[in-house]
Amino acid sequence: MGWYIKLDLTDQERHRRRSALDGTGFISCAAPFIVLLGLAAIRAYRRKHSTGSSFPPTIGPLEWRVLHAPAVAAFPEMGSLGVWGGTLGYVVWQLYLAMSGTNEDYLHLTKAFGTLAVSNLPLHFFLAGKSRTFIHRWLLHCSHTSINIFHRWLGRLIFTFVAFHAILYLNYFFATDQVDVLSSADILCGITAMTMLGIIFTTSLSLIRHTPSSYFTVFYFTHIILALLLFPILWMHVSHCHPYLILSALLWLWDYTSRWFATRWGHADVKLLPGGRTAEVDITLNPPEKISIPTGAHIFVTVPRLHRLRGKMRSNPFSVASFSDTEQRIKLVMRVRDGFTKSLVQLAQSTRKAASRDPDADDDDPSMVHLPASIFLPSQPPFPNFLQYARILFIAGGVGGSFCVPWVKHLHTQPPTGTTIRFVWAVSDSSEPLWSFDDTPEDLLHAYASSLELYVTRSHPHPLTTTFSKSGQTEEDQLQAELLPRENRMFPMAFPKENLRRERPNLRRIVEQELESCFEGDDMAVVVCGPEEMSRVVREAVGKVIGNQKNVGVWFWEEGFGY
Repeated sequence: MGWYIKLDLTDQERHRRRSALDGTGFISCAAPFIVLLGLAAIRAYRRKHSTGSSFPPTIGPLEWRVLHAPAVAAFPEMGSLGVWGGTLGYVVWQLYLAMSGTNEDYLHLTKAFGTLAVSNLPLHFFLAGKSRTFIHRWLLHCSHTSINIFHRWLGRLIFTFVAFHAILYLNYFFATDQVDVLSSADILCGITAMTMLGIIFTTSLSLIRHTPSSYFTVFYFTHIILALLLFPILWMHVSHCHPYLILSALLWLWDYTSRWFATRWGHADVKLLPGGRTAEVDITLNPPEKISIPTGAHIFVTVPRLHRLRGKMRSNPFSVASFSDTEQRIKLVMRVRDGFTKSLVQLAQSTRKAASRDPDADDDDPSMVHLPASIFLPSQPPFPNFLQYARILFIAGGVGGSFCVPWVKHLHTQPPTGTTIRFVWAVSDSSEPLWSFDDTPEDLLHAYASSLELYVTRSHPHPLTTTFSKSGQTEEDQLQAELLPRENRMFPMAFPKENLRRERPNLRRIVEQELESCFEGDDMAVVVCGPEEMSRVVREAVGKVIGNQKNVGVWFWEEGFGY
């Protein structure tokens, strides 16, 4: 099959080509939403007619290999074989739409790639949504972190189709000696849109986003600003893409407006924890603000005073370490590193210095500083009833404990079901986990401490930077002097000292131990939240267990925001 440049088409043939292209765009745009509606209807039917199974969800060997194990072990963010297979199937279907019915017309194929690119924009913006509205929760039935990988793959496909569209059109202009049309307004808009998409695509690459950390800010604002500027530019490019731009804008406005109304305001109290590597942020919502936060949830935090304009636009995700429904107080624990967290601690330091010079300042707690902040609770993943499992293994690394600690405490407050809970927590300094014992009732404290196994990988604090001030103090010394609490904090008596080990945990062996402790027919759950290397080791260990074990069911969850 070949495609030829046909310059002698009649008006009727051009009309038929335009009608075919409009039909291709409509099918490409509508079909994914129809599939999502169908899946949502099936879930609703099953939920309505479900008799309530007494068996918890587990993962079989085939499901693990297809849906959970990364297709490329070195690049887990690229997704599983199921993601790759689904993406490949979608690409093949899109290519079929592009090539079918072209009648070997070169311009038809060229226009088809552009039509398919813009017709995928509504789905692309929909998959980027973070709101908890019924549309996202009902159609997607998963958290935005789980669906983000499809957003990224679809973005790559859109950019590829736009590149094909531009290359084929440039070849057409040169072949027909129409280079002068490149200076026309609609073509310049198309070239501009292509350039902007190229910048978005380049800055979204993992290598750019994560190296160095400041590049993530470039990616973040490039993504938002250029994506919004695409609307007027594509609108002026051709009129045929107007319906898709309108739908994309409506979906974006729906998500943004929903998030705006769901945002809650309060003030953040920032405190640097012992060791200087982590900070505790207590956010108290202003009355009459009211919110309910489920266990294991994460929120997006915005601090307007942080970097002025940037702080108002950018929000950062953090696991909720604890939540008081009566006081409407949210506790976050975050690692202090370059970027938002370090800037937040430095802002707290400067605010504390300014307050110390104010004679009317409240000096009751010199370690606390109050900063206006807003929070937004996005869609959350559906977790199973953990108490249906015989054994539950939580594994955390560093501030990953802020996700696991609430679950461990919550499960210990439930009526006993015979479930064994084990919490393995690897930290760099023995002072890091002390926050988890705060504000814990005595009866819960004993149960929580008994299930906790601490592995301290090193005993010396890690400095924030190696920059020295004029007085010779490091930046860490200055921050600690301003923000560290004055009391001498220690482990509670309820914590078994034999559960404190100064070594790195053998994660593979720990997973195997839990499996060996299960009886035939038991089910176990494994949850990990920590650095990428820790998650990889646990994931491989769980995959080996699922592949070799036939008599014990295993469910696995990996929590993270590493995209």
